[in-house]
Amino acid sequence: MQASPVVADASVLIAFSETELLDLLKLQFRYLIVPPAVVREVTPALGGIPDWIAEIRPSRIHEAVERLDAGEREALSLAIELSASRLLIDDLRGRRVAERLHVPIVGSVGILLAAKEQGHIDNVRTHMDAMRRSSLYLKDSVYVGILRAAGEA
Repeated sequence: MQASPVVADASVLIAFSETELLDLLKLQFRYLIVPPAVVREVTPALGGIPDWIAEIRPSRIHEAVERLDAGEREALSLAIELSASRLLIDDLRGRRVAERLHVPIVGSVGILLAAKEQGHIDNVRTHMDAMRRSSLYLKDSVYVGILRAAGEA
């Protein structure tokens, strides 16, 4: 059971949607919160927002995130406002800002690793390869490191 809300940026939702793994996100988190900018960004890919994803507008945009894109800006501001247990985000600039602001983050690959550890998927490689073919960018050295961490190298 989640102690506090989990906020998602578009990048993770799109990566899981493009690889037909949205159900895995639901299994891992049960309920996600996204801001309006993320809804606008993911609606074409998802064909709408599932009922386990709630849209909430941040009351203000945190000054430290003003240089990010709209989705990252709103998602990070909302994560701060709600004291989210995690922000789901793949965007490198957004992740760096979140780390500076001490917002706990996890990306698509971290979610896959946790899903394998919990027995929800058999391997990380298959799903990570599918994400790399669609929209997820990973350096080869990072890819190999993740496979090692998953015991699949």
